[in-house]
Amino acid sequence: MLDYIHLLMNYSRWAHHKTWDCLATVSDEDFGKPIPYSVGSLHQQMVHVMWAEDLWFSRVHQLPRPDHSHLTLPRRTDVRAAWDAVEGRWKAYVDGITAAELNRVVTFMRGNGEQLNFPVWQIIVHMVNHGTDHRGQILRIVHDMGGETFEQDMFFYLREQQFTSQ
Repeated sequence: MLDYIHLLMNYSRWAHHKTWDCLATVSDEDFGKPIPYSVGSLHQQMVHVMWAEDLWFSRVHQLPRPDHSHLTLPRRTDVRAAWDAVEGRWKAYVDGITAAELNRVVTFMRGNGEQLNFPVWQIIVHMVNHGTDHRGQILRIVHDMGGETFEQDMFFYLREQQFTSQ
């Protein structure tokens, strides 16, 4: 299980970084352009993914709910700086995670007041899946705007890892 969680988190980090590279191929105007799908503009999508990952970190560590929004992070560089901080917290935590910690059950309240209980490993799996879902949306929007995209499937990550480890 530990190897699987490390694989998922490394894949997610790789895919997020490549997504940021793709976002560099669209203008600031296009980055903020309203999109009538999912959570909105590329800017709003990226803040949403980062906020969700920070929310899960906060739930796992019993910290206050984060309050990131596209309004509190108005520029692409602001989003990226906050993103890097959230990513760094997750990386440090997962790098030292134990099997017992993965199985620890986290109790938390959703925004609607519903109380839920999930083990840490399921939270991480969900979080990676959520990021993959939104990256698919983001990459489609970037493509439609004429920007560069990449193959985000885990197969391409695994293949790249094989070539870099040889």
